[in-house]
Amino acid sequence: MRAARLRAACLAALAGAALALAATAVPAPAAESSPALTVRASFQPQPARFGEHITAHVQVLADTRRVDPRSVVVVSGLAPLVILGTQRVNESAAGVARIVVTLQAVCDADACLPLKGPRTVQPAAVLVRARGRDGKALSAQATWPVLRVASRLTAADLAPAEPPFRVPSQALPATYRVAPHRLEVALLAAAAVLAAAALALVGSAFRRRRRAERLPAPLTLAQAIEAVRGAKSAAPPLRREALERLARVLGPVAGDAEPAAAARALAWGRSQPSADAMEAVAAQAERGESPA
Repeated sequence: MRAARLRAACLAALAGAALALAATAVPAPAAESSPALTVRASFQPQPARFGEHITAHVQVLADTRRVDPRSVVVVSGLAPLVILGTQRVNESAAGVARIVVTLQAVCDADACLPLKGPRTVQPAAVLVRARGRDGKALSAQATWPVLRVASRLTAADLAPAEPPFRVPSQALPATYRVAPHRLEVALLAAAAVLAAAALALVGSAFRRRRRAERLPAPLTLAQAIEAVRGAKSAAPPLRREALERLARVLGPVAGDAEPAAAARALAWGRSQPSADAMEAVAAQAERGESPA
């Protein structure tokens, strides 16, 4: 009787061990039952002040065996917050792709205005879409946490009839590369120099015109040529006057106008007319003279 009981206990132990081995040999379906997409959303700072820049994070975990990570699209749904910028980082390791979307936002709309104490704002849900390895569309979503928006003003700021400014009420002094009064003096001096130069040019042209008008016209070309040769040893003003007379006589002469241009250029040139140059002009005028 005792031997039969011992045999039954041994058989029961062997049966339990066999069942345990069978349980461990069967693969667990836990991996297949886990979601292909997991989404989390968060805010920083929390709470935030009205008009302060807020950083919103969206983290997506995708099973790369069932999801193509390149097809993951994140729809933030942050309204009434205004998005200022977006940054996305993709990482992958051990069959899991991690997509982190960082959004810079601000809550400065009427729905965020903390009129009587902090204001609670609840944006819409984050929606994530992706394409599975089998070509099917996948989606997942997460709820944004409640954002608390506090006022920037304190009780001390609101107590006075005229709230104080936290920034200077007067503008900062302007800075210049060149001091304005120095620049003004330099510009006035430059304007005076230019005006003086303009007056000098006008006066010189006026004097030349008056001098040309006062010159008596010689009777013949021969007389003008003789006057030029006679003025070679005279003072420079008389040399110029003689050359101008010759140029005025040569002007209306038919044929070649080059002698007249040469005489006038020598008469009013920058350098003083030399005796040799005057003789050359006189000889040129003689060669260009029409026969009587």
